[in-house]
Amino acid sequence: MKNIKKDAKFFNDLYTGLGVEHYTISQLLLLGYEAYKMTADFGFDIITSNQMKKSYQKEDIQEAKYLQIKSRIITPDDYENYNGNGKVERKKTDIFFGIKKENFEIICAEPNAYVVFYFLEECEKQFSIPCYFWMSSCNLKKLYELGYFKEIENEYRLTVGLRKEVDAKLEFKNLIEQLQSKKESHEDLKKIISTFDANRLKTHTYVRLHKADGTEKRLLKNVHLYRLNDLSNKFEIEEDVDNVIK
Repeated sequence: MKNIKKDAKFFNDLYTGLGVEHYTISQLLLLGYEAYKMTADFGFDIITSNQMKKSYQKEDIQEAKYLQIKSRIITPDDYENYNGNGKVERKKTDIFFGIKKENFEIICAEPNAYVVFYFLEECEKQFSIPCYFWMSSCNLKKLYELGYFKEIENEYRLTVGLRKEVDAKLEFKNLIEQLQSKKESHEDLKKIISTFDANRLKTHTYVRLHKADGTEKRLLKNVHLYRLNDLSNKFEIEEDVDNVIK
């Protein structure tokens, strides 16, 4: 008899991967690129072109881009509260993305190859994407040289940390509950409100990369977050310490 649980996981992973790939295709189409799901798996999931822009907008033709799509499902239980600045709590989680060794070599050998990494939140069978980031083949090679990939059996793993932006609605809800629960004088209530620092809500979601040996963490520049239209730019993973957290 077949292992039903194993089959269920296989199909769940299969359909999740396909869903995220088609999401990527839709985003690229909205940016004016042609994007196609490759019919056979040779290390890449999607191929793109800009033929429409060349034919009708007289832009220079770009070389085809080859994308591999990686995704990891995150549930509410995967998050923990994180008080980084001592003022406000935010959600954080650390997960890894794995790339098969064979595919890693194929990607690194292709100058116009990219990997797009998706965080996929699942809550009560509803899915959302709080963040995604991309890297070029040269970015991957640089991170490999710097020791950010860990070799596990037949794949290379990159551990990343997701730090979510502060939930402003929750913060205001907590403030209201605090005001309602306190039977204070008018002056005391004014003091509570005056000490509420709205600037602490001005946060953003960010990603940091964990070195395989745990000696450092590297903030991922915002140019790599969200913006698939920046794929044409050759951003580098810098070796300086400006974005390294010891």
